[in-house]
Amino acid sequence: MRIHILGICGTFMGGLAMLARSLGHEVTGSDANVYPPMSTLLENQGIDLIQGYDPSQLEPRPDLVIIGNAHDSRQPVR
Repeated sequence: MRIHILGICGTFMGGLAMLARSLGHEVTGSDANVYPPMSTLLENQGIDLIQGYDPSQLEPRPDLVIIGNAHDSRQPVR
């Protein structure tokens, strides 16, 4: 399954991303603030990270989009 996570660099969402990756899912994610140590942990697991939010991040279309609680609902990716 292809999963994209908004707000991936938060502690909970990052952990969820690594869990999904360990179960064999293809995981990508975006966050307004991509920085270590979470970015390093995620990249070491083979998870692609994108700084900021843009609708083009959802191409190719993921099977599942998970939106973190800290994500601003006024952002263009929905």
